[in-house]
Amino acid sequence: MNDSLSMSVADLKRVFVIVVDGIEEDHGEVLCIEGGFYWSISIDEFFKIYEYIDNPIPLARRRLGDSLDELRRGHRGGVDDLIRRLTALAGVLQVMGLRISPGSDVHSDSSRECEPLWISIGELSSIFAQSMDRVQEIFGDRIDLDVDYFWAVPFDCIFETDERPAELTIGQVSESLEWLQNLRDDVSRVLPYYLVWIADVLRAVGHAAGGYGPER
Repeated sequence: MNDSLSMSVADLKRVFVIVVDGIEEDHGEVLCIEGGFYWSISIDEFFKIYEYIDNPIPLARRRLGDSLDELRRGHRGGVDDLIRRLTALAGVLQVMGLRISPGSDVHSDSSRECEPLWISIGELSSIFAQSMDRVQEIFGDRIDLDVDYFWAVPFDCIFETDERPAELTIGQVSESLEWLQNLRDDVSRVLPYYLVWIADVLRAVGHAAGGYGPER
C-alpha cells in the first residue's frame, strides 16, 4: 500500500485533538457557526473523477443543522450507518473549518435563511472519538485508503446553493493526509482549516469502509 494513502487511527485521533484544542483556545468551548445550506457530494460519487469528466456530477444541498442532527442520533450499527455518520461529520467539519479560518472570504447564500448553530467542542470530540472507535473495529490500527483524487466544490461557491457551481475542482486525499501528518510532527502552526483536510480523509475512510461487511 502506498504510504501516502495510509494513516494510523491513533494519528488521525491525535491530529483531530490538536486542531480542536487550538480552536477551543482561540474561540471557546462552544462555537456559534453560521448555519444554512451547503453543497455536498455523496461518497459514492465523490471519487468518480473519470466517470464525470464530461458529465455533471450529482450535487445535493445539505443543511448544517441536518448534518448535526444525524450525528446526534447516535450509532445505529452496521457499515452503512458508519458511512452516513462519516459523511455527516465530514460536512460539519468542512463547514466549521471554512467559517472560522482566519481571512476566510466564504459567504452564505443570502437568499436562504441561515440560522446560527451552537456547536460544542466537547460534543464534537465525543462524536469523532466514537466514529474512530468504529473505524478501528473495521480497519484495525491503520487505515489504508483505496482512493486519492476527488471532486470538490470551490470554496467561494460551497454555500451558494441556489445556483449550481459552473465548475468543480479536483483535490487529492494524499495531499490532505500530508498536511495532517505534518501537523502530527510539528504543532507550531494549527489552523481551523485543518478541519477541511480531516473532512477529506473521513470521506475517503467512508469510501473504503464500503468494501467491508455484508451490507455493501
